[in-house]
Amino acid sequence: AVVGGGGKTTLLWRLATELREHSHVLLTTTTHMWPPPCMVLNDPTQAQIRQAFARDSLVAAGSLQADGKLAQASSLHGDFQGLAEHVLI
Repeated sequence: AVVGGGGKTTLLWRLATELREHSHVLLTTTTHMWPPPCMVLNDPTQAQIRQAFARDSLVAAGSLQADGKLAQASSLHGDFQGLAEHVLI
């Protein structure tokens, strides 16, 4: 998990792009962030995330808000276990 007053999204994206070379990476948030330039799933189920990893090694998941940002994916109820080798929050 990444916390702090600035640079979180940049750091998460940098880690995600490096880690995706060798493993599956799920990028998500507990607050809000702009959708990253990768496959973004809106309020996905765990099954939908697993299906997305068949097409790409980097997937972002969240709940698309009216302002265009992603918020916490309410459909996942905070349960990310077993979805990817790396879960970046």
